[in-house]
Amino acid sequence: MGEVTLFLTSGNGPVECRIAMAALIDILGKEAKVNGCSFDLALGGQPDAFGPKSAIVTMAGARSEDLARAYCGTIRFVFKSPVRKGH
Repeated sequence: MGEVTLFLTSGNGPVECRIAMAALIDILGKEAKVNGCSFDLALGGQPDAFGPKSAIVTMAGARSEDLARAYCGTIRFVFKSPVRKGH
């Protein structure tokens, strides 16, 4: 059984980046469960109402390495901002 640790960060982006980060954490958690992997989460800093600026996710299970590999690199979320109209 493999174990992987991912460091997730929204960088210095605006509030929308923290919203996307929270969504990514939810997606990863659901996919880990579907793939029979454990999912442990440690949030960095002090998350606000929109989400964390960073997080460390640890997954363990037969498919954990494949799942992590699919999320390595930069991820681009495209959505209408619930905070700033027109963005």
